[in-house]
Amino acid sequence: LLINSNHSIVIKIKELAVKSSGYSGAEIVSVCREAALYAIEEIDMKAQKVDKNEEPTIQMHHVIRSLHKTKRQITTEMLEFYSSFGSGK
Repeated sequence: LLINSNHSIVIKIKELAVKSSGYSGAEIVSVCREAALYAIEEIDMKAQKVDKNEEPTIQMHHVIRSLHKTKRQITTEMLEFYSSFGSGK
């Protein structure tokens, strides 16, 4: 989801995978969108000091902040149900 966005090379994919374990696809989309909004907000806060054409860069701290805000809605029971449903049990 971040591939088409301007993002920092220091985003740690393995760390994010661990921190977002159990999140649904829709929740991951929400986390990425929220992180992008945090990056835009950061640019807005320092607007007088930056080039007007500067694109916001999504950085690790934006994603972590977004993960803290976006709580996982999928329960362990739901994951088990979907797992057993897919395996035919």
